[in-house]
Amino acid sequence: MEEAILKRHPPTATHQQNQSNVSIDGIFTTSGVPVLAGGYYAFGEFVEADHRALWIDIDLNTALGNFTPQGSTFKPRKLTLLDKRSVRRYLQLAHLGYEEYDIPSRHTKLNQRIESNGRQMSFSLARKYNCLHRQMYMVRRHAEDNCRTTSSGKVPWSPKLQGFWDRLSLWKLLLKGRKRCRVSSRKVRRLMKKTRLCTAWKKTTDELEVALAAERRAYKQAKRQATQLRRDFHTVQTKDAKKKKWKSQKAHDRFLWL
Repeated sequence: MEEAILKRHPPTATHQQNQSNVSIDGIFTTSGVPVLAGGYYAFGEFVEADHRALWIDIDLNTALGNFTPQGSTFKPRKLTLLDKRSVRRYLQLAHLGYEEYDIPSRHTKLNQRIESNGRQMSFSLARKYNCLHRQMYMVRRHAEDNCRTTSSGKVPWSPKLQGFWDRLSLWKLLLKGRKRCRVSSRKVRRLMKKTRLCTAWKKTTDELEVALAAERRAYKQAKRQATQLRRDFHTVQTKDAKKKKWKSQKAHDRFLWL
């Protein structure tokens, strides 16, 4: 949350009359809602009180969801301690990077020089230590970035695209079960109910492989239109919100006015 008014104007004007110059009132907004204007009314202009009235002007299309802001640039951490393969890959890459830059022997020599100097860090030793620290940090970051591949968040989500993915997951699980691999039967039943393919388990192995290949081709074609499917989903959501049954006529009129 951000303070909308103090972000645009410095805290020079007092909020209270004859009491304090500390700003204690504010209007807070999220980063996805841009503030077009904002400020303070005069003392006693609307309410007889020792506080000034605050106001802001925002874009209602953005606030109500008609305009879709840019998605977050946050990326998930690739190194997770619960994933043993990513941990193992991280350690391998880190050891290779340490050996490439000869970091263990350089670290040992640097410690010996610091001990011989009376445990005093001179300018040249500090520069070597900072260089070594930057290389160690670079090696660990490179190992973390390459320890596993993440695909979450790359394809815009929509209900239609989720249907393709659910069918694809169902065919994969059924093929794994035919190969004597451990598969969650509860997840298979949930996917069959969700995709309305209740007789999918009756298919033979060849039929499952054909269905999986066909579903993969259909998913690749649908993924090219993922952005448009996402926009269509937002449009439908907005129309449904306008057709919502309101508890009172006042609430309905207020929504139409907004």
